Amino acid sequence: MIECISIDADDTLWDEASRFAAAEARFVETVEGWTQRTGVKIALREYHFGRLDSVAFGPWGYREVLHGYIRQSLPASVAERAEELAHDVCSAIVTDPFTPLPGVVEALDELR
Repeated sequence: MIECISIDADDTLWDEASRFAAAEARFVETVEGWTQRTGVKIALREYHFGRLDSVAFGPWGYREVLHGYIRQSLPASVAERAEELAHDVCSAIVTDPFTPLPGVVEALDELR
């Protein structure tokens, strides 16, 4: 008889990927506005993918990636604001309300 069921909730029960996409878009658009640079998204992703073996997944690992990118790639004149922005966009990944994927509520009710 089954007595316990465990479910890994992130991106299994709700759409977590869109949260990261929104965080990235906000960071990129803001930094491009501050620096008048284009291609920040491409450079950030190259930096991120180059660090995947040494950073954790999730919002705090992503924040570490953003901070490293800032130190490596952005001028000192915007670095402090960019550090605050990185913290804010990653905090939003965690604190914004979650919306379950279709069918999740019903499935959890059934499992209960």
